[in-house]
Amino acid sequence: MATTENNYFGKYIHGWLNSVFGKRDVKIPNASGSESGVTPIFDENGGEMFYFTDLTSPKENIDSALGYTLIHARTGELTYYNGEKNNGIMDSEGAKQIVNKEFPEKRWEGYMPVLYNVDGNPTWVVNVLDPNGLHKQYAYIKANDSDFVVFGDTANQTLDAYRMALLQNPGNVGATDGVELETRSGGS
Repeated sequence: MATTENNYFGKYIHGWLNSVFGKRDVKIPNASGSESGVTPIFDENGGEMFYFTDLTSPKENIDSALGYTLIHARTGELTYYNGEKNNGIMDSEGAKQIVNKEFPEKRWEGYMPVLYNVDGNPTWVVNVLDPNGLHKQYAYIKANDSDFVVFGDTANQTLDAYRMALLQNPGNVGATDGVELETRSGGS
């Protein structure tokens, strides 16, 4: 149902006539998800489940994400997050291709990419599977820089290595630990 809802949302966003003639704002969902083109994810408390998918342009040879949707598993409510804030981020198919090109001799492939915000950077987190479907590694890919990729054996190790690489990149601003908060008051 979530896949069908994504298809209708992307195709008929401005009605049937627009989907045939003008095609303004028409988007197609990527089929990179683990279940019928969508990936089930949980909120930060683990209490609510959503179906995630990213949307791309129907034009050929365009591999940037136009946005993504989260569909609440219980209510079916679709929330669309557009790509205006993250212009130029690659789509999930692009993230999988980066992983696929990294291990051609082993035939390891990217699976189930999910977009996260890691220290203010849109990041694709991709599982790396062998030809038998066994999990081998994690890949963290900076969504707006296809050359910025970190691989690791565990989720925490890969996240730490990715954050370290972000800190070493002079173009990135990182979070700091140990900041003391001060209470301030003032008039308007």
